[in-house]
Amino acid sequence: MTDKAYYRIGDVARAADVSTETVRYYQRIGLLSLPVRFYGTQRRYNEQYTQRVKSIRRARELGFSLREIREILSFDDGHCTDIQELAKKKYLQIEAKRSDLAKISHVLKNLLTACASEGPHPTQCAVLHALAGDSKTERQR
Repeated sequence: MTDKAYYRIGDVARAADVSTETVRYYQRIGLLSLPVRFYGTQRRYNEQYTQRVKSIRRARELGFSLREIREILSFDDGHCTDIQELAKKKYLQIEAKRSDLAKISHVLKNLLTACASEGPHPTQCAVLHALAGDSKTERQR
């Protein structure tokens, strides 16, 4: 961004690498306040506003929900312990999800191996048997 004191919504969106619709959405749901209107009918945004949009985008990239982001943004610097607890909780959720994905990956790999050895005929498809709950395929886990 340039050295201007105030920016238009498009400038904020570009600087934060989001769309203007995303900025407006965050305004509608209360994550961002609506700035006052200056110079006629256009709203003007300052650098602090842009930094807040960037913070929200980065929190989304890290897997935080909008509810969790709202909670984080409600704290100030004096609540670092509370924010760390939220981050720790998110980390543990992601680790659990990662473990689940590893299990799913293992099962799918076994199914694909079974598919390669059983041939292309649909009645022999290991994936279809697994989806139907065939015990033979279930044992391959």
